[in-house]
Amino acid sequence: AAHQLDKDIDIAPRRKADGVVLPGVGGQVRVAVLAAVAGRDRRDRDRTAGAAGKKVEVVIVKDDIALPDIPQPRGIAGVLFVEKVAGHFAEKGANLKTVAALAQKAADSLVSLGISLSSCTLPGIGREDRVPHGKAELGLGLHGEPGVDLINFEGARQAALIVADRLFAAAKPAKGYALLVNNLGSTTALEMSLLTNEVLASKHGAKVKLVLGPAMLVSSLDMHGFSLSLLPLTPDFEKALTSPASALAWTPLHAHVKPKLIKLPKEMKSKAAKASKNAALSALVSRACAILEASESKLNALDAKVGDGDTGSTIATAARHVQTALPLMPLAKLDQFFAATSEALTRTMGGSSGVLLAIFFSAASQAAAGGAPWQKCLVAGLDKMMAYGGAKPGDRTMIDAMAPALAALSKGVDAAAKAAREGANATAKMKSARAGRSSYVSASNLDGITDPGAEAVALLLEGLAKG
Repeated sequence: AAHQLDKDIDIAPRRKADGVVLPGVGGQVRVAVLAAVAGRDRRDRDRTAGAAGKKVEVVIVKDDIALPDIPQPRGIAGVLFVEKVAGHFAEKGANLKTVAALAQKAADSLVSLGISLSSCTLPGIGREDRVPHGKAELGLGLHGEPGVDLINFEGARQAALIVADRLFAAAKPAKGYALLVNNLGSTTALEMSLLTNEVLASKHGAKVKLVLGPAMLVSSLDMHGFSLSLLPLTPDFEKALTSPASALAWTPLHAHVKPKLIKLPKEMKSKAAKASKNAALSALVSRACAILEASESKLNALDAKVGDGDTGSTIATAARHVQTALPLMPLAKLDQFFAATSEALTRTMGGSSGVLLAIFFSAASQAAAGGAPWQKCLVAGLDKMMAYGGAKPGDRTMIDAMAPALAALSKGVDAAAKAAREGANATAKMKSARAGRSSYVSASNLDGITDPGAEAVALLLEGLAKG
């Protein structure tokens, strides 16, 4: 309210001049002007009573470019740049006229634009669900006022570039810019980092010299969106923005430096073996991949009871990649095939299971290169897997199905499949896990539930046994 702003001016440190910087929202503009005029008039009247009169200058920030044709553009997050410029030069002792002129110059140079997947919840009113699912609203106001357009939301890159393209097209030419990346309220830190990276990695990134954020600086309570602000840099502005500030919530700007790419030394580059054919092995691997892909939903449902519900997806993703890469893999030599499989799992299979299976096939490759028969190669892989993973039979992991299956493999695939199933079923009776994700789950939640990794091994071998 005007009387509140007037009191703020009145109780400020006893200088003979004050400046007020406010975002250009219609009501706030009138409040600022009213407070300044009323304050000057009252202090002129009171001067005979000993009060020290003050001069007051008002700088209105109108940086929002969402609605360019309206007579009074809105002020949004860019107001922070103006406040920092004004605060710096006021602290350095510049007179009111100089401070106001520099602040106004910054305000006139600023451009800002926001985009959001939702409006905000207004106290006492609630949220207006104006933005449909799958859409994003461009140019919302800080109080949830309607923006300029509803667009199809396709992800962080699209959203970041739509805003950045419009900003840089509207910005005054400069050798460098300060960029403010503002969280409008409920956007996660991960999302904000992705958005910032998309802007800086784009064609516009080379023009950005200083970055403020990503941070929640001028929020709209719980609005799920972000805004970008650009200030063309001058020596004065750069000095002001980078000067230290003691305000607790102020986030120092940092220089944007393009990452330096370093070439990988030749000795560190892996040389992929040339593709070669082995019809029997190709058919076996293709069949195995199909079985694992078909098991995705079942394994996810099982893992949801004892983990995070993604075992099936993790395994199926790796299987799809191996299936796609199969024509390019070295199938004629077993050691090369095992090594290529290890490399593929390293790149495509997430979680600890991906790492452990990559170790499994890497150790199998080394054994094959030493002339070991293929069954012993797999046993060598299992030994390394247990050594590095720390699990052993009875710990309620995929080892409980793998170990008995490999022990029975010399008797044929049917025997291996039967042993794997018995081992997997046994995990349902294990009320505690000493390794793997299940080790973090209480015994009551494990009882009667087969370990997802062990189930995957059993399903694979059962599928192969059926031919």
